[in-house]
Amino acid sequence: MSQAHGLANLAILLGPIAIGLILGLVVVNAGLRPLATATLSAAAYLLGFVCFVAAKISVIRQGHLISFGSRPMSRGYRRLYRVGYGLMVSAVVLTLGLLAAQKAKVQSWPANPAFERTGGDPNRAEQGRLDDGRSTPRYPYGSPRRWSTVSGSGRSAGPRGMS
Repeated sequence: MSQAHGLANLAILLGPIAIGLILGLVVVNAGLRPLATATLSAAAYLLGFVCFVAAKISVIRQGHLISFGSRPMSRGYRRLYRVGYGLMVSAVVLTLGLLAAQKAKVQSWPANPAFERTGGDPNRAEQGRLDDGRSTPRYPYGSPRRWSTVSGSGRSAGPRGMS
């Protein structure tokens, strides 16, 4: 087996695993941040198309109105052509991730306990209204106003005497 065959076998073996991992990350990211993913996808489409058109214009200037592939391009434009296609393929993957994230339920766990008790509604968390009608969140160790201060330092001792 030659080196080229070995590399092809490696790509066939690891390709589906790599694609699955990438798509999994894209779907989770698209579920958590759909607007950012859509913006990134649109930017990748736009930038990829601009790179593609810039490389194709160089071929049109040489007199070839219709051409396929990057063979008639110079080395720099050939790279730009491939970068453009790579960006557009990345944008397609991001778009597919957005579509898949709409069907999949992606959960995130917020760090703010008041936000968790509101059922994930940021408007209710900002206004301070909780499910049980109270306007302040519960503290596991009592109110912070009741935490004692460390003697002489003026610092709050925090829950259970920790600073």
